[in-house]
Amino acid sequence: MKRFIILICIVFTSACGGVKLIDISKSSSALNLSSEQLNVISPKISVIRDIVEDYKFEKDVLESHYHGYRSEARMDRLSPYEGDRRMYRQSVRARHALRAKIREFIVQRNAYLKEIGGLLNEIKAALTPEQLTRFDELKMPDLKLPTMIKPNHFRGLDAMPGTFPFGRL
Repeated sequence: MKRFIILICIVFTSACGGVKLIDISKSSSALNLSSEQLNVISPKISVIRDIVEDYKFEKDVLESHYHGYRSEARMDRLSPYEGDRRMYRQSVRARHALRAKIREFIVQRNAYLKEIGGLLNEIKAALTPEQLTRFDELKMPDLKLPTMIKPNHFRGLDAMPGTFPFGRL
């Protein structure tokens, strides 16, 4: 009985937020899955891991497009061969293209979240009540938004003199 309690404590301490769900070997040992459960659950965890990898790749691509747009926006637009009107149209087109990419990214992220949610529900259905408590302690994959998409809380301070972030006038 004493060994059983020690084993349970070890399993609980190893599963406390440190074990990621997408790490199949560690998560299956933390959940103490049977071979039948492992055959059902491991393909679903593999699909979730693939979704997370795809999301990270798409996030990196979007961030590179954003940084390219920002570097273009910072360049000097005056040239003896190009008029202001043409440069303005090009910058508007570039801004609209970036916005379209961001919208596509958010739609794809929502689809990924829905798919992950469905897979998590299927995994939970295959677990016992004891395993469900351990499952809730696992670190779930999260698809964080890039910082460039998140709202900027300092934008309201731009118009107030002396209140721009870090005291810039």
